Amino acid sequence: MSYALPLTKLETARLMIAEKCQELAETTSIREAKDIHTWARMVKAAAKERGDCEEIIGLAAELQLRSEIRLGQFLLMMPKNKGTRGQARGSTDGSGGIITEPPEDETPTLKEMDLTKTLSARCQKLAGLSKEDQEAHVEEIKQRTVRSTTYSPDLSDDEWFTPLEIIEAVRDVLGTIDLDPASCDEAQETVRATRYFTAENDGLKQEWRGRVLLNPPYSHPLIGRFMKKLCSEVKAGHVSAAIQLVNVLPSERLQEVMEICSAVCFCRDRLRFRHKTGKVQLDVTNRDETPTRPIDSIKIGNRHRHDLGNVGPLAASIADVGLLHPIVIRPDNILIAGARRLAACKQLGWTNIPVTAVNLDQIVRGEFAENAHRKDFLPSEIDAIRRALEPVERAAAKERQREHGGTAPGKHSRKVSTSDAGQTRDKVGAFAGVSGRQVKKIADVVDAAKADPGKYGKLKEDMDQTGRVDGVFRKLKVLRQAEAIRNEPPPLPNRGPYRVIVVDPAWPYYLRRYDPSNRGACEYPLMSVEEICVLPVSSLAHEDCILWLWTTNLHLPNAFKVLDAWGFEYKTMLTWAKNHIGTGDWLRGQTEHVLMAVRGKPTVYLTNQTTLLMTPGGKHSEKPAEFFTMVEKLCPAPRYAYLFARRSPGEKWDNHGDEVMKAWDKAAE
Repeated sequence: MSYALPLTKLETARLMIAEKCQELAETTSIREAKDIHTWARMVKAAAKERGDCEEIIGLAAELQLRSEIRLGQFLLMMPKNKGTRGQARGSTDGSGGIITEPPEDETPTLKEMDLTKTLSARCQKLAGLSKEDQEAHVEEIKQRTVRSTTYSPDLSDDEWFTPLEIIEAVRDVLGTIDLDPASCDEAQETVRATRYFTAENDGLKQEWRGRVLLNPPYSHPLIGRFMKKLCSEVKAGHVSAAIQLVNVLPSERLQEVMEICSAVCFCRDRLRFRHKTGKVQLDVTNRDETPTRPIDSIKIGNRHRHDLGNVGPLAASIADVGLLHPIVIRPDNILIAGARRLAACKQLGWTNIPVTAVNLDQIVRGEFAENAHRKDFLPSEIDAIRRALEPVERAAAKERQREHGGTAPGKHSRKVSTSDAGQTRDKVGAFAGVSGRQVKKIADVVDAAKADPGKYGKLKEDMDQTGRVDGVFRKLKVLRQAEAIRNEPPPLPNRGPYRVIVVDPAWPYYLRRYDPSNRGACEYPLMSVEEICVLPVSSLAHEDCILWLWTTNLHLPNAFKVLDAWGFEYKTMLTWAKNHIGTGDWLRGQTEHVLMAVRGKPTVYLTNQTTLLMTPGGKHSEKPAEFFTMVEKLCPAPRYAYLFARRSPGEKWDNHGDEVMKAWDKAAE
């Protein structure tokens, strides 16, 4: 599908959008609706880039929203996918184990439909609105999109004035400020430029000359358009010197700006721009005006922990970069999340603090603003909202029972349905823009961190810092599984079953085997490949087992035959690079390999382990201690088996060396 956008004639663009609207009404599949959605986004982006197509921007935004409603209608009619279809044979499941057979689920996944989870959730939410609400939402977003691309006095949020200390620094560098192309009368009381342009005479349409100070309007894409204008005036030779203040550098302008600038300077501290209303900016990464409340008015309930730890480092961070995440409160100023942030701001002497107010009753009723109008919550804040909402939801559930005759007044109430917890998660998820399952995962991580901060506290910190829940939740499951496995009763000595087995067979070397002058003559009895294949390793192995099979370059092909004979599936290979050169007939060996293979669904805890091990070699055929340490960290087990051992790796290992044949006899009985 071509996305060429002939916007040279507005009438042509209008006709194209009208045709797409007709196509959208006739769509019969998700793919068709998704193509129209992508086309509308491309048109809107191109119109914004052009800069004088407000009507086309509005029409494209409307088409994009209507295509999202259509997508949501298709998605709501589809059966839910179980989320496992399409995983390859042998891929890891959510617990870190191995899926040996792909589940059967014919419902297409979001990835197959080229949809993200965020887009899917937004589309289904739009489709679930009433027709009246849909039309109101489309019109609101359409108008907002157009306003955000137009430099006009109506955009009061764009008026953020440059701090005086920056103005003075600019004068030290430029001398006189000849032009301030994005300004207003009030700002000029400080800037005092020779000429300046306001929203009324639109600096984008004027010619710039001389030494320029540019503090562009505080909204995207106006920032990019003013940057583009500055670059073109510099290249034309109209601007002799310029200083531009930006809180963010649009990626599409980065290369062009870097080609003409002489230096990029970073401020030691966060710039505090002043809004025309007199408000001082607390966080330049957040363009919305965050409401504040007096710190003394915030009420802390009994459920919050009393030991907040050392808030000094947090206070220092807030003093340096500002409060990046407002605390979360109820409309009556009762704290939901952010006790440590509140304490840190008190320590800094703040009298007011940015807040996000959450109306729990509205969440219960499902009456809340769309995702586009809300702040992004930290995962731990989502869990705090869930905990605060649970008693409200339980009370609402009991009231619903009474209304439907489930509990008459004056009688003992029945237990609230076990589905209420799930309904609470779904409502919190809908409010926060995530799924109910995601809310449950967040709760599990937070509960684990509270129960054992030393073991799981870092997981909660990682979840809040990255905003990623699925990866942290998988780590939690693997850590719990690893702990459970390590606490299992140990296998019987020499009998198993072992969850982890290391085998270092006596591979055969017949070339000059009996030549006493051969430096590679073995110090132990050798076995044929056939003899190795019939060893009853599977009888010692747990149903969910990881096998490490050592081999050499010569016997690498035979090692795969051995794995098949023992009933294990190859996964990857670790190479041991030694610090000395060995023997060889074609090339002298300096490496050995160990194949990692599995059967069943074993658990691994992968952190920084790689496929290369670089450590000095030891005695003949002796394997490095670093390998066994790595195995213990990666593969949890109550005890480990080492077959054909040259030495004992440690107290957790059952070793089988010269007496190995007796061990096989016992295992076979």
